[in-house]
Amino acid sequence: MGQERLQLQDAFAAYLHDLTQHPDVTVHHGGQTLSESEQIVTGFVLVIEAPSLEVAQAFVAGSPYAQAGTFAESHIRPWNWLTGRHGPGNNIFCYYKDPAGYVNEFSSDIEYIEDDATHKPAVWRRVPETSDLWGTAGAPSPDVRKAMAGDPDPGWAVKDINAD
Repeated sequence: MGQERLQLQDAFAAYLHDLTQHPDVTVHHGGQTLSESEQIVTGFVLVIEAPSLEVAQAFVAGSPYAQAGTFAESHIRPWNWLTGRHGPGNNIFCYYKDPAGYVNEFSSDIEYIEDDATHKPAVWRRVPETSDLWGTAGAPSPDVRKAMAGDPDPGWAVKDINAD
């Protein structure tokens, strides 16, 4: 099966880039998942944008890997995307809640300070107008906000039993 996947790799890459085959799907990024030793390929993650779950399913089903039956299993899950541009740093961001319940941030294009002597630092108020300059992300949903807050480590407040 591994050899068959290797033979289909070029066809799969071409499929991802051929917009005529899937005009409603945008491929954002993807890559192989690896074992802890980073020596064994354990799977593949592909982040796409599609108008519906059905379109996403058809996209995956139409790939050369799926057509050849090389997937042992495949999972398609919706993500709650929040995309915008932060005021501090002036960077583009994308938050999403992954299937494990963690909130991840992809960020790019952060502001570069060329000359410390001429740069005037600013204090940014933590308000919606500065957290997303584009105004496209909207407020995080209650479940994303809860996931962003995280669960406190129960050990942080435990008294050190070795302390006097």
